[in-house]
Amino acid sequence: MKAGKSRTAALLVILQSMYKILCFFVAACLLTGCASAKPVIYPNTHYNKVGHQAAQQDIADCIALAQSAGVSSRKNEAEEEASRAAGGTAAGAATGAVGGAIAGGAAIGSVVGAATGLTAVIISSVFQKPKNNPIFEKFVDRCLQERGYEIVGWE
Repeated sequence: MKAGKSRTAALLVILQSMYKILCFFVAACLLTGCASAKPVIYPNTHYNKVGHQAAQQDIADCIALAQSAGVSSRKNEAEEEASRAAGGTAAGAATGAVGGAIAGGAAIGSVVGAATGLTAVIISSVFQKPKNNPIFEKFVDRCLQERGYEIVGWE
């Protein structure tokens, strides 16, 4: 019975540590990684005539116009992220169960593996560049082109 309690305590410590790491990465995303991409404008004659500040205001106006037309700036990635999370959890659980079976504790290994797999998926998602909706980008591009700008891409 003592071995079971020590394994449970060790598992609890591992899960608490993983939770702290996960909170850190979510906070990092909120502070830095969640900004949307914006159009990059080539400094053509029109841009040089109106200047940087006016160009930035036109970008903001075109983005607002797209949003008021009901075009979402972000792709709906909820299903894709849920699928990745489920896959990472399952792969982690299977790997942990095998490792745990070898060490004599398949159940604990499975739980630790599942938590590790899920954490890995979440951390990798935090550091991916945000993806704009391609329709949103085309909408904003057209708006800016009609105002005389040349768009070279998004970043």
